[in-house]
This record gives sequence, C-alpha cells and structure tokens, in this order.
Amino acid sequence: MDILDNYLDTMFSRYPLTPKTQDAKRELRAMMEDAYNGALAAGRSHNEAIGQAIAEFGNIDEIAPTLGNAHAAAKTVPVEHIGRVERPITMAQAQNFIDAMKRTRWLLGVGVALIVFGAAPFLGLAIAYGSVGGARENLGLLLGFALMLPLIGVGVGLLVYRNQQLSAFRRIVGGMDRCTSEIAAYANALQQQESSKRTLALVVAIMLWILSGLPLVGAGIYTQDWPQIQADPLLGWSMALTLVLVSLGLLVFLPANWMHAAQVNLTQTSPEAIAERERGENSDHYPVWVRAIFAGFWLIITAIYLAWSFITGNWGTTWIIWPISAIAFGAFAAIAGTIYSSREQER
Repeated sequence: MDILDNYLDTMFSRYPLTPKTQDAKRELRAMMEDAYNGALAAGRSHNEAIGQAIAEFGNIDEIAPTLGNAHAAAKTVPVEHIGRVERPITMAQAQNFIDAMKRTRWLLGVGVALIVFGAAPFLGLAIAYGSVGGARENLGLLLGFALMLPLIGVGVGLLVYRNQQLSAFRRIVGGMDRCTSEIAAYANALQQQESSKRTLALVVAIMLWILSGLPLVGAGIYTQDWPQIQADPLLGWSMALTLVLVSLGLLVFLPANWMHAAQVNLTQTSPEAIAERERGENSDHYPVWVRAIFAGFWLIITAIYLAWSFITGNWGTTWIIWPISAIAFGAFAAIAGTIYSSREQER
C-alpha cells in the first residue's frame, strides 16, 4: 500500500532512525494494513478504508516519548497561536473534501477552458474582418459575440456550480480549521500517489502553451509582405487557434491538479505549514517596488505586445519582445536576489 507507506514515512520523518523506530513503524504498518483490509471487507471504499486505518492507528503521538524524539514538541503550534483556526479537521471531513475535489475536477477544467475558448471566435472574426469595413465587419463582430457569450456563460455557470458543491468545505478552504499532523500526512501521501499524473498533465499542457504561439507568429511572418486586407483573415484565425491551444492546455492540466489543490487547502494550517509561512515572511526582504515589478512585469509586457502588434500590424516583428523580456526579467531577478539577499545576511 503506497499510501500507507507514504503516510508512515512522513510521520516517522520527525523521529531519529533507530531500531526502535523501525520496529514501531513495521508494527504500525501491519496493524494499519489489517484495519484497511477489514474495512474493505466491510464494504468501505478505498479512501474510506485508508482513512479508517489512519484514524485507528495513525496517531503516533502516544508513542513519541518512547522513540526519543527530542524536537517533536518544537514543531507543535498551540491552537491559540493560529489566529482564526478553531478546531481540528477530522478524517471524515478530509476524505469528503478530497472526494468533492476529485468529483468536481472536470467542472473546473471545462469551465476555465470554455471561458478562454469563448474569446477565440470573437477575436478571430474581429481581426479577420477588422479592415474590411461595412456590413461584413459588423456581421463578423455580431457573429463573434453570438458565439462568445454562450461559451463564456456556460463556463462561468460550471464554475459557480463547482463552488456550490464545495461550499460545505468553506472552513477548510478558508483555513479556519486546524490541520493535524495525521491529516497532513494523509493528504501528502495521496498527493504523492497522484503526482506522476499531475506531472504528465503539466508537461502536455506546457507543450500546448508553447505551441500556442506558433500559429500567430507563423501567420505574422508568412503575411508580413501581404496587404493588410489580405493578411487579416489569416491572422484572425491564427489568433483563434492560439486561444484554442491555450484552452486545451488548461483542460489537460486543471483537472489533473485536483489532489495537489486539495492537499494545499488541507495542510495550510498544519504546524509545518504555519512554520514555513513564518520563515517565508521573515525572509521577505525585497522592497515594495521590487515586488511590484515581479507581480506586474508580464502583464505590462503582454499589454505592450498586443498594443504594438495591433497598431502596427507587424506581427512578424513584434514577437521579438518575448525573448528580450525573458532575458531582462531573468537578469533583474538575479541581480535583485543577489543584492537583497546579501543585505539580509549582513543584518
């Protein structure tokens, strides 16, 4: 059972590796497997059986004093120090939340993909017939709107419906309930089990997003010597194809990200996560203006690229802004990181 092994690996990682801890780990593994098989025989689902086994034998705090863990107490964060966190998340709540995230994963993927895809017909027709003028241009815009609004409406409706399905878990999503070490280890074990699928989906999605620039760049290069009225249709459909590839990438990746998102939501108030956030806040040594550049750089570059391209029509030339911007951003990040990290160390 990979999930049980991952769970025990996470829980025992806080303790020194000794013959005593190895024996305790093997004994707990055997008892948890027996409990798991018994739950399956009683008609429980796989996840329910895992949760029952962890709930019965997964809490090793009782045997911690015998394992010689001198630093375990240092990782425990008192409930009164966690702000809005009031009560611990139960195993049943965690399982129900994970099941809901899995059940609604396609609502998220299809909803977001439809919203992005919905802009494709409008932008494609607007660019294709933008320089024609007259009735054809108006008809193209009207048809683009007629295709865009239902697609975006359905996408938004799917996202609203998904939010309703997850409304019962607003305390978990909002970080108002405390995640115990057992729940965190359980969520991490399930996330590790799904990580290979998520990685594969991410690779495919990234490939689609990279390829999404080819239609528009290729059309711009191919039509750079054409009259504008002849180049616009090809540029318009290339823009539409670019958005189609972007939406396909979202459709591939977002549903595969369900367990990672569930794990992040469940563990955001675990002692380890709180300690990690505190370390991150203490090491946040960048000034406001540097963080502002990091946050808005690519939005500004995208706006410049689109404005430059639409105003000049030189799609075959304006693409050069992307590699130049990437080099500039990388250089700025490296210089800022070197300067402000060294200042932090001097303090």
